[in-house]
Order: sequence, then C-alpha cells, then structure tokens
Amino acid sequence: MNPLARFYLGLAARLAVRLGYLDRALELHAELEKALAARPEAARHIMMQGHVWGLKGDRARARAEFERALRLDPGLAVAHFNVGWVCDQQGCHEDASRHFRRALELDPDLDRAWYGLGLIHVRHDRPLEAKRAFQEVVRIDPMNKHGWYQLGMAHFMLGEADELEGLRRHTVKFNPKIAHQLDADIDKIKRQRKAASEKGPQVAGATDAPVSPA
Repeated sequence: MNPLARFYLGLAARLAVRLGYLDRALELHAELEKALAARPEAARHIMMQGHVWGLKGDRARARAEFERALRLDPGLAVAHFNVGWVCDQQGCHEDASRHFRRALELDPDLDRAWYGLGLIHVRHDRPLEAKRAFQEVVRIDPMNKHGWYQLGMAHFMLGEADELEGLRRHTVKFNPKIAHQLDADIDKIKRQRKAASEKGPQVAGATDAPVSPA
C-alpha cells in the first residue's frame, strides 16, 4: 500500500471513530497495521485498535493491544501511557505508576502521564508528590482545567492557603468554573471533616478525581 493510500485510510479510520463506527475503525486500523508489515510504524495503528477497544468497554482487550504495540515499539511513550491508563482503570496502580514513569522517561512533556501519576498520588494520600505532578501538567498545558483543579486540591490538602488563593485568582481569568468547583468541593470536604470530628476520630479523605484525559 502506497503512502497516499495509507494516509486516506488513516483519515477514514479516525472519522469512523468520531462517528461511532467502532467495528469499522478496528477493521481499517488492522488493515493499516497489516500494510506496514510489522514495522515499528505499525505500533501506532495497533495502539489505535486498543483505543477503540477501550471505547467499546473492553479494557482487557485494550490493554492487550497497547502491550502488543509496546512489544513492537518499546520506545513509544504514548503506548506506555495507555497501558498505564488501563492498568489504573483495572486497579493495578503499581503497574500503572511504572508505565507512567517510563512514559515520562521517554517524553518528559507528556502531560497525560504526569496527570495519571498525580491521580495515583492522590489516591495514596501523597499530596506533596501529587502537587509536583500537577505542576508539571499545567506547565506543559497551561489551559488544562483538570490539572489546575487537581493542583488546587493538592494545595488545600497541604494547607497552602496562599498558593490556593493565587491559583484561584489565576484560573478565574480563563475558566471561572475551576475556581467555583474548587470552592464547592473544598467546602464539602470541610463539612465532612467537621461532621467526622464531632462523631469521633477523623479519617483522612480524598477528593473524587475527574476522569483521566486519556
């Protein structure tokens, strides 16, 4: 298959995903993979098959495809991120962390991997490490609303009131919803803590994290 034909076939595959024709998208990406004859470039089409399986709700098959892409091209940072994302969804947080870190070794500016790593730190009550990860997210993508939200929550958990207020003032300029959501969720946590303290020993809580932007 010549490069021009592969280009148009790739466009058709992406359009099929956008329109919800997922089975057709799988067929097209499989055809593109076959055309590349196990060359490293085929890893991206294998990875896209994993993405489609994820959209279909089959996380096990998605992970298998992402891992197959890695076997073909171990240096593909985004494939490591995708394996980590599926591992995280399956509750395999150690495996997820390992793949996110490997993705960042290969591409330090892969904001999705920083975000995924930050969420793992949140779940394991490591606010300082979470803060550092989310700082990288917003450094790389200054308009990432999820990154700003999570960074704000990390400031709150660390008791960094001045940093939190500075973040609120900054985000109001381009997305007031971030500051409003922070205010609402922080107020909710404070009320939960107050109620818990009135009942007995306080149990550390964690905020619900937005869906990962995988």
